[in-house]
Amino acid sequence: MKKLLVVLLTFPIAVFAQRSYNNLDNFTLGDNATYVDVDESGMQAGNSGANITWDFSNVALLSDTMRISIVSPASTTWGSVFTGADITERHSDGRYYYYQKTANNNFLIGFADSSRNTVSYYTKNSAMFANRPMKYTDSATDVFEDSSAFSGTPVTGGGFGKVIADGYGTLKLPGNVTYNNVLRLKIYQYQADSFEISPGVKQTFIAITSSYWWYDTVSNFAVFKLDSFSVGGFSDKRARMLYKKPTSIQSVSSVNKLRCYFADGVLYIDNIGVNDGNYTVSLYDLSGRLLQAQAVKAKNNIAVDIQTPFASGVYVVRVSDNTNRIIAVKRIAVTE
Repeated sequence: MKKLLVVLLTFPIAVFAQRSYNNLDNFTLGDNATYVDVDESGMQAGNSGANITWDFSNVALLSDTMRISIVSPASTTWGSVFTGADITERHSDGRYYYYQKTANNNFLIGFADSSRNTVSYYTKNSAMFANRPMKYTDSATDVFEDSSAFSGTPVTGGGFGKVIADGYGTLKLPGNVTYNNVLRLKIYQYQADSFEISPGVKQTFIAITSSYWWYDTVSNFAVFKLDSFSVGGFSDKRARMLYKKPTSIQSVSSVNKLRCYFADGVLYIDNIGVNDGNYTVSLYDLSGRLLQAQAVKAKNNIAVDIQTPFASGVYVVRVSDNTNRIIAVKRIAVTE
């Protein structure tokens, strides 16, 4: 069994009174989350420390979303391969992460990518992907080995990871979404993998991931993620925020064929499938703030002139009848 080293740094007594977070990726079967991409151009993670306010409220939301579901390994194609897994993190882009979950950790023991129809990665000495509970100034380190197959070529290697709870405070996100009492984790992972490109000749790729993840006191999922990647000289950056259902919107649409889109300053809503009558179309931001409400008469299709241009981002459209009964609620992405 590999050893997990958890280091509690020495700080003044006041620090030890800070909140302890036991919800960090503490997933259970059936958990779900939707992440909305955020424009990371020029974004900086901000300061570490106590009582910090991280303000990303003016950053533009993008149209891409990612849905994550926590499912039983046995319900997936590769469940019989990763028999030691307790939970699987299924992503809507076809990626599957297989974890061995304990009370205090999640260890990655396998990875599969269904879009490429390959099991591209599995660990011999599993990698720590979550440590809990944690509070400000706590840290954890881990060393792992991996074994993969890329296009039939064996790949072996390993690396190390480190997680530091480097700050706590207030997080402000687009759509007037604010989280208080958040803990920020600084996550660093280094991995070196080698494969034989010709008999007796090996090539090594270095992969480095540097991330900042923020957690509130309620959700098992991080409420905001800022990730930077570097693989074999290629680098990329991505930011995502957890979609927070507006509390002032009453229900989710059951109208699967409903289609909403913006074009030339007009919001079009098609395939409502209702009778002629009076309806109200309401447009909200992600915090549930009402931006516009307009009475319309329509049957199957509605067109609403937008009074004020909206910035790129994700919004919520609600259609209700003259008794205020909800007909449909749909998310819609606006891109400039």
